[in-house]
Amino acid sequence: MRVVGLISGTSADGIDAVLAEVDRGEGGQICARPLTSRWTPYPAPLRKRILEPDADPSELGRLHWELGGCLGEAALGVMSGRGRADLVGSHGQTVTHLPGEGVTLQLGEPAVIVERTGVPVIANFRAADVAAGGQGAPLAAFADWHLLADEKETRACLNLGAIATVTVLPAGGGLEDLTAFDVGPANMVIDALGGDHGGSAGLLGKADPGLLQELLEHPFFAQKPPKSCGREEFGRHYARRALDRGLPRADLMATLVALTAESVAQALSGYRIDRLLISGGGVYNRALVHDLKERFRVLPTDAFGVGARVKEALAFALLAYAGWERIPAGLPNATGARHPTVLGQLSMP
Repeated sequence: MRVVGLISGTSADGIDAVLAEVDRGEGGQICARPLTSRWTPYPAPLRKRILEPDADPSELGRLHWELGGCLGEAALGVMSGRGRADLVGSHGQTVTHLPGEGVTLQLGEPAVIVERTGVPVIANFRAADVAAGGQGAPLAAFADWHLLADEKETRACLNLGAIATVTVLPAGGGLEDLTAFDVGPANMVIDALGGDHGGSAGLLGKADPGLLQELLEHPFFAQKPPKSCGREEFGRHYARRALDRGLPRADLMATLVALTAESVAQALSGYRIDRLLISGGGVYNRALVHDLKERFRVLPTDAFGVGARVKEALAFALLAYAGWERIPAGLPNATGARHPTVLGQLSMP
């Protein structure tokens, strides 16, 4: 089956789209082979509306339908020249995530995607898990196991998006043996403070121990899994704490890189990890990758045929396939739900 996976992450910089061939392999394992991928940036005014949403319900409604159009165009773009896909899986755009209240909301009307593409769409992936008492996140753990688990190596799959999310895959273990959770901020705070293209500033700076310790005192880091987070915990107010210290820019960026690397090291301290597989936009931050290599044996997921930039979009292509086949992909050991759930809601042409 040819499946398009679509996601716009918490950073809301644009839409990652991948077209993949997805099928069941021997032993029931799902295989996904990326055929092509594409990133479509949001126009600056639209990104501002996503990051600073108006409480007016009419504006949320406009965003929901407008983003459906953006997602539909992204799906068409990645299919261009490759023929029509059989299925689209759309994560949509998260605008609020409150796991402690059993609330999560992703915008991007799937009916608009169906109308633009003429292809069945599975969307609203988090709802069934939240309804079953889960946090609705992280969901990529299901795909991590199918794509990257190994019989002999215990691997940790670390996605470095706005938020750092990790899946621990014990050697030879099954879906019921994995652990997955959000670690804390990866690119979110760095981007909120102007970004650091390629990690050049972070490489030149020196981490400030006092600020690093203060940032690590956020209560989320001490929580036990299952746990997930977003802009509500690590948004502008958290970034302001770092900025208010008045550090030189290079030292500030070095401290934020150390925050991610140290929080990952602390989160994985109870596991014997043979290899850390990294993906997401953070793989292009040389300072962050260097810091992680000081602590782990690190490889980008590209080494295993899963492009680091498109892994999350590929995960939603795989989750869409699972939803189409009615395979439970909501994992209680990742989200805390009462039972496994089949994820996503289907919209047909």
